[in-house]
Amino acid sequence: MKLEVTIGNQQLMFLVVFAAVLAVLGIAGAYNLGGTGGNPAAMGHSVDEIDWSKTIPSPGVTATSLTSTGNICFGSDCRTGWSPCKSVLQGNGTVATGAFHSCAVMQDKTVRCWGYNGYGQLGTGDTTPSYVPLGVVGLSNAIQVDASYLFTCAVKGDGTVWCWGYNNYGQLGDGTTTQRNAPVQVSGITTAVQVAVSDSYDYGFVCAALSNGKINCWGYNGHGELGNGGTANSYIPVEVSGITDAKEVDCGFYHCCARLATGAVKCWGYNNYGQLGDTTTTTRTSPVQVSGLTSGAVDIGVGAEHSCAVMSDGTVKCWGYNGYGECGDGTTTTPRTTPVQVLNINNALRVDAFYGYYTFTGSTCAVLSNNKAKCWGYNGYGQLGDGTTTGRTTPVDVVGAENVVDVSMGYDHTCYLFKDSSMKCVGTNSNGQFGDSTTNSRYYLVSQPRFC
Repeated sequence: MKLEVTIGNQQLMFLVVFAAVLAVLGIAGAYNLGGTGGNPAAMGHSVDEIDWSKTIPSPGVTATSLTSTGNICFGSDCRTGWSPCKSVLQGNGTVATGAFHSCAVMQDKTVRCWGYNGYGQLGTGDTTPSYVPLGVVGLSNAIQVDASYLFTCAVKGDGTVWCWGYNNYGQLGDGTTTQRNAPVQVSGITTAVQVAVSDSYDYGFVCAALSNGKINCWGYNGHGELGNGGTANSYIPVEVSGITDAKEVDCGFYHCCARLATGAVKCWGYNNYGQLGDTTTTTRTSPVQVSGLTSGAVDIGVGAEHSCAVMSDGTVKCWGYNGYGECGDGTTTTPRTTPVQVLNINNALRVDAFYGYYTFTGSTCAVLSNNKAKCWGYNGYGQLGDGTTTGRTTPVDVVGAENVVDVSMGYDHTCYLFKDSSMKCVGTNSNGQFGDSTTNSRYYLVSQPRFC
């Protein structure tokens, strides 16, 4: 089997000795290792993981071996870590879906984004959309990423948070309302372990869980979304009141929830459909306890107007708006002001939720302990991945979801991370949010971003 590698406009042709290794890695075709030649999907961005600190071999030099550990050798000159397709970093939150764009943290801890880019949310330094993954400018050592409608944020390994895109309410956290087409550092945060962005189109805000158990939020605060007891917007982070042991935070349209070290869940912000889960529809500017969830929660997922938690026994509980069955209890009874149990799931590990553009057409998905996935709720775009556009009030199997480890839901599409560090998406692809170089939508989980 022959593999063509392009370095700039020069080509190295070599015969790979270990065809079996290629079969396992799934390598074929032409790959661009920097420059603009070869594969147009690379769009001029480097896609190799070769250590090119040594002199690049001259054109025509034959690769003599490709080892099972990923080393490629030109005679005795071996390069480590070779892979023409960078894989997604394993971990919760390394795959993110916004409304019309998607992002992923790669194994080299860079971030790539693709899809709609009208406000610079791809972080490429411009506002040009892309149907294939492009590198976020200047961002390295990333460990987690989250995507909103028109902006994106990432956490770096040093505990700093970086954001880019739309900034009308100061949601980028740099003390301004200036749109940024490339990442800027959030002011004053150096110990973040996780970031969560709002799902709102116009009213952006962000929260970050810190290593000391506290939560800081910034941006729009008209309904108490920042959790600091007030409703004043803030262009820089402010501390959420009364939380000192947070393990996770997630945000919806106008509200947020936190999972605590005790397994309790607390929420704050807008509460028109009971999405805070405190038995009322009263808006809260500081955190309140979700009824009945004082312990046992191991993961949370927040949609526009509903919220969900995975419990330690593998069940899932949801509350808030349920007009499309997004609470998964077999009904469309709404609101649900206290948690109800999702039917037919007793082995969940992860949960995520999202909603419709300018509507409350919510959906929910869960990753199970057998590494499969189930989804429920609104399905008008095929985002539930069951091969239909039929809404579901109880969970249905996601077709093709085998060996899944994480899920991220966008407005009209859903993406999954797999054990082999690959990524696949389902639903609407009108803005190239699948990253597969097309705008073809899919009702089955078949489209994979072109990281090569």
